[in-house]
Amino acid sequence: MEYKCRHCDKSFGSNRSKGVHESTCKLNKSVKPRNYVRTDDYLERMRTSNKLRWTEEERKRKSERMLQAVKDNPDSYSKNNVSGRVKIYEVCSSSGPIKLKENGN
Repeated sequence: MEYKCRHCDKSFGSNRSKGVHESTCKLNKSVKPRNYVRTDDYLERMRTSNKLRWTEEERKRKSERMLQAVKDNPDSYSKNNVSGRVKIYEVCSSSGPIKLKENGN
């Protein structure tokens, strides 16, 4: 089935892609134009704000919290935990083994 934009008659293979297009179609009068131009001033402000976000003191506190988390939960951070903080358990059932995932919480 073919789907067409009601604003510009462009054809799409799915209703979802047509909907995404219609929400940004330049001929759609209800859509406000978006300005994605990133000026040098904008980029400099973003760089500065990211630097301010993580001060050395905050980095140190985060590091200490993570070291404490490792001490409190050694199994979650061991070299044997190849799937990160998610544990995988294999449970035997009548239909055969089933793998279950559980968060480290």
